[in-house]
Amino acid sequence: MKSKQFWSPEPRENQFNVTSAPGSTTYPPSLLSPIAQETYTNLPTPPEARIDLSTKHVGPKTLAHLLSDSICEALTDLIGSRTREAIYEYMERKHSVRRNEIPEHLDSLFTLFERTFGRKGKKVIGRIIAEKVYAKLDWEFESLPSLEFADYMERIKTKITSGALEQARSTLSGM
Repeated sequence: MKSKQFWSPEPRENQFNVTSAPGSTTYPPSLLSPIAQETYTNLPTPPEARIDLSTKHVGPKTLAHLLSDSICEALTDLIGSRTREAIYEYMERKHSVRRNEIPEHLDSLFTLFERTFGRKGKKVIGRIIAEKVYAKLDWEFESLPSLEFADYMERIKTKITSGALEQARSTLSGM
């Protein structure tokens, strides 16, 4: 009986969109541990896959999506994927808030941060999440000690709204 070959010396793409390097071993997803599967499914989005701000970031749903991704990335960077998943599970179990609904329930999330990490910890986490959102929008982030997470989000909303208004004005003036 001929054995199944699980690796290949040539580069190829697996189910998790991870390209293997020449000479490396690529295992099928069923053979990966849950932690490895988590790692491969939560790889950062490459810059070329980002959405163009000028046409698609105007609206609460897309901002919520960016915020959700930024929260996930910030928590993974700060406390790791297992603890991030524990936070998501806690939010769903105690507050009936699913992972994708967190941007609409930031008060519950930040209350949890304050109880767990203290007021300063909550502020640091909020700044890092805001920094990630700015990076996704390809904007320069300016950290100000007096600003809280809500202040950064207000600045983002204002900048998106003013950009959309400016785009509408230029479209109308061109008619």
